[in-house]
Amino acid sequence: MYGGAAATVFLLMWRYTGNITLTLGVLAGGVAAVMALALLAGALLALSRRLPLRVGVAWRFGLNNLLRRTRTSIGQILAFGSR
Repeated sequence: MYGGAAATVFLLMWRYTGNITLTLGVLAGGVAAVMALALLAGALLALSRRLPLRVGVAWRFGLNNLLRRTRTSIGQILAFGSR
């Protein structure tokens, strides 16, 4: 499913730009940006694990929920943070 979506995006970009080098450059830059942001989100989640939990109960529940499912949380951070 993801491969089909990626191929469709590639073909549409190539069709509208008419330049394979530009298309590959833009896609490579996008992939690099997503990977860098995912690493940053993972690092911030790892740092938040070391924070002292002297905050309110709502913050503790929220942070514990983010830390419980790290990969899902990183995906959601990337999805919601792109706007």
